[in-house]
Amino acid sequence: MSRRRSTILAVLLLAAPTQAAVLCRSGNGKLALREACRKAEQVVDPAEIDASSITGPTGDAGAQGARGRHPIAIVDSAGTEVGSVVFVEPFGLFSLVVVTHPALTEPLLFNVNRDGFTPNRGGGTFNTIYYGPLDCAGVPYVRSFGTQLLQAQVHGDSLYYQSGEASSHVVQSSERDTGAPCVGGSLATARGTCCFNGTSTQFLAPAIRVPLANLGFVPPFTGRPR
Repeated sequence: MSRRRSTILAVLLLAAPTQAAVLCRSGNGKLALREACRKAEQVVDPAEIDASSITGPTGDAGAQGARGRHPIAIVDSAGTEVGSVVFVEPFGLFSLVVVTHPALTEPLLFNVNRDGFTPNRGGGTFNTIYYGPLDCAGVPYVRSFGTQLLQAQVHGDSLYYQSGEASSHVVQSSERDTGAPCVGGSLATARGTCCFNGTSTQFLAPAIRVPLANLGFVPPFTGRPR
C-alpha cells in the first residue's frame, strides 16, 4: 500500500467521530478522504479495512547514537577539559570524572575538586597501597573495588589503579597519604607519602602507578557550563 494511502487511513481511523469526512474509493482502487464521495466513487467503511495491511515490515535497527554529555565541563587552569563528568556535588565541593588519557591503559574514575585530583586520605583498606617487601618497594597492590569502571586512588604525587585479578597476598608494608608529616615510626617516601612496615595477609590486586604529572592537568580545576 502506498505511503499516501496509509496516511489517509491513519488520519481517518484516528479522527474524531464529529468530523464530516468519508473515505472514498475510485474505480482504479485509489482512496481519498472527502466530505462526500463523487458519483464514480464508492464509500468505504473504515471498519472493513484490515489495519495490519497498512503496517510494513520492521526496519533494521538504527546506529548507536552519540553518548550524552553532562551540561557542566571540568577544566584545568589552561581550560583543558579533564574528562567526562559523571556527577557534580550540588554545592560544588567535588565531582566524579572519567579520565581517558594516553598515560592510562584504560578510562579511570577520579574524584576531583578545585585543588585537582582528590587524595585518598583517612586510612582504611581502600585508602592504602600495599607491598610485598618492606619499605614500600616493588609492585604496588590495591584493594579491588569490584566494579566494571576502575576507580583511581591518588596518593602523594601518583595515582594507582588495579591491573589484574585479586588474590590473597602476604604484605610487609603499606603506603598512605596522610597529608601530614610521617609519624608513628613511618617512613617518608619520595612520592610524598608515608610508608608503614608491618606484616599482614590481604586480598589484593596488582596495581599500576602513574605520576599525576604525566596527565598534564594543572590545578585549579573549575566547572563551566557547556
